[in-house]
Amino acid sequence: MSSFVDRRTHPGELKGKVGYMSPEQAMGGAIDARSDLFALGIVFAQMLLARPLFSGKNEFEILTKIHEADVSNLDKYGHGIPPDIVTIARTALQRDREKRYATAADFALAIQSASERLGMPAGPMELVSWLSAVGALPSRSGTIPIQRVEDYVVPAAKTRDER
Repeated sequence: MSSFVDRRTHPGELKGKVGYMSPEQAMGGAIDARSDLFALGIVFAQMLLARPLFSGKNEFEILTKIHEADVSNLDKYGHGIPPDIVTIARTALQRDREKRYATAADFALAIQSASERLGMPAGPMELVSWLSAVGALPSRSGTIPIQRVEDYVVPAAKTRDER
């Protein structure tokens, strides 16, 4: 006898970690891929700030800030973040999902373009090198120090011409 677990979120039902919900999800509304982009925007902002984007004394306060898309912590703690990067975060964190990036690829392209304009490479090699330098990457076995950054980089898909 097989069992089926329904993992869909229905209107009016909250599923997920409170601090990473989109405004529509916090209100129990219908969600789509742009809700995930809002959550990704939260992660992006928190990486930039090194602190929670939405904080409060309890879940209700956090949900209220999310519902209002109150990203004031970007202003309060993001003084050293280049304005282009803050704009990207703000776009991903728009309360109105129609004003967010339409796709994850659009979001990634915005980050890549800004990093190139700013002369700050943000490709996989740079990220892995940085994570390794700060000790945030474990070794593959968990006991041996990282020897080659390339071991942690997922190769880009080959184009038809390269195959």
